[in-house]
Amino acid sequence: FKTIMHQHHNFRFNEKKFRWLGIPLLAFFIMFVVKHNVFCLTAPFWVEYLITLVFTFSIWNSSHAIVKYFRKKMPSLADTKKRILTTLLLTTTAAVIITVLLSFLFFNLMARQGEFIFDANNLFTCILSNSFVLSVYEGLYFFERWNDAMVSAEELKKVNVQSQFDSLKNQVNPHFLFNSLNTLSSLVEEDSKQAVSFIHKMSNVYRYLLQGNEKSLTTVRNELEFIESYVYMLKTRFDDSLIVLIQVPEEAKEKFIPPHTLQMLVENAVKHNEVSNDYPLTVKVYTDDEFLVVANNLQRKNSLVKSNGVGLQNILQRYELLGDQQVIISEDENQFLVKVPLFNNTI
Repeated sequence: FKTIMHQHHNFRFNEKKFRWLGIPLLAFFIMFVVKHNVFCLTAPFWVEYLITLVFTFSIWNSSHAIVKYFRKKMPSLADTKKRILTTLLLTTTAAVIITVLLSFLFFNLMARQGEFIFDANNLFTCILSNSFVLSVYEGLYFFERWNDAMVSAEELKKVNVQSQFDSLKNQVNPHFLFNSLNTLSSLVEEDSKQAVSFIHKMSNVYRYLLQGNEKSLTTVRNELEFIESYVYMLKTRFDDSLIVLIQVPEEAKEKFIPPHTLQMLVENAVKHNEVSNDYPLTVKVYTDDEFLVVANNLQRKNSLVKSNGVGLQNILQRYELLGDQQVIISEDENQFLVKVPLFNNTI
């Protein structure tokens, strides 16, 4: 992973150097290959080369400005086709206008006799040069974005594995395990049927946490089914002191979120707040536009809870890698709320 990141860091296309080196080289290419002018030791060659250099400089920089603008307007790989067609049309139009204007300008500056007649070969050469420049820009840009996507995918995979480890570690810590086994022990003596149900839910929780889930996203439905088992275990311990209200419409259940997100948010609420008969904790799970919301009434524990913020930090990091959508965290004196964006399909 570090090697990939290092390679990614090293590969950065230096557009400025490419442009200022490419312009004179392309002008030479046009002179030798297109115009077949190989008499480079003669004065007429250098005069024509300077004229060709002005054409190349003007067309290249106009194309660069257009490409740069539309990269900002349509930056994603999904916009590649639309961006290429748009920039090709505009840069070609700009190349034609520049070629006609410069041809007329040099005709007058060089005081040539007769009526100005535009040379179609010059126009063809300029359009061909513009297409070459655009192809290089788009090819390198596409490779850069592909490289970024590959590195992000590797980093996201690493973060997902870390989230599985963190979730499992939090659930198998001695305190949680002691409470679960203590609850199970009581149930075995008092209610064997409920004990069996508790064991079933407990196995569901650990099975989900132990799954080798390498996918960056899972359905909300899967997360809710997992949360049902997790909340069952919590409620067996806290009884009516913990209230979990889930109001998620069916259409939202088919959307996607990073795995273990709901479990981390519910766990965060229970971990940091008082949960008792005198201070019942209510956790609400619902949707708000394109967000899944987890909110709880705020009643901080008097004793300090040892926490390194892994859960929330992990969620924030994964969403940062998944795209531009941001997780929203808000808190006032009565409520703590986290809104995580929903994805319409997998990435």
